[in-house]
Amino acid sequence: MLTVNGSSGAFSVSAGAALTIAISNGPGHVYDWITIVPIGSADTAYTGIWFLSGTSTPPASGLMNATFGISAPATAGDYEVRLLASGKYQRLATSGVITVSGGSPPPPPPPPSGMLTVNGSSGAFSVSAGAPLTIAITNGPCHVYDWITIVPVGSADTAYTGILFLSGTSTPPTICRSSTSFPIPAPTTPGTYEVRFLASGRYQRLATSGVITVTP
Repeated sequence: MLTVNGSSGAFSVSAGAALTIAISNGPGHVYDWITIVPIGSADTAYTGIWFLSGTSTPPASGLMNATFGISAPATAGDYEVRLLASGKYQRLATSGVITVSGGSPPPPPPPPSGMLTVNGSSGAFSVSAGAPLTIAITNGPCHVYDWITIVPVGSADTAYTGILFLSGTSTPPTICRSSTSFPIPAPTTPGTYEVRFLASGRYQRLATSGVITVTP
């Protein structure tokens, strides 16, 4: 269950006003999270990420119940708070409509997406199964949970065969990195693959490599 300022229904607030988020009887996953977005936004939309710790850092263990504060958007409009499951876009609960009045002009556009090269190339190339690949990221958005994966070409947006943060390991770095370089092995099964660079533990794709053909 999700309430905002003690209500599961519609209400109005001023731009930037304090909102109290209360979660009860959640599934208790460490990466359960909330965001606040304009009404009608895509399921993959988010304007901020708060884990049930109340911060952008997940709690040490999963929480089924939590109460914490966030700020209402600074731009007038109709919004909703969404509770989503385990770092994914599976919606568990949605608040009533929150009408924000007043506020500043719309925020500037987001920074440019990061650049991704594999073995120094942004184009297509071939490698032997299991061969070393060097991943290089530049101009990323600098979120601690930005990550990469390598998947067969044509895979669903939610597909992954492994998760590597920009530390080059399955453990995120202690501070965000906008640029980095690290090795990974090519898949051991022949086929055509691509490396995807994704935002902040989500499936929002920032960059995609050229086609990597893996040969026996």
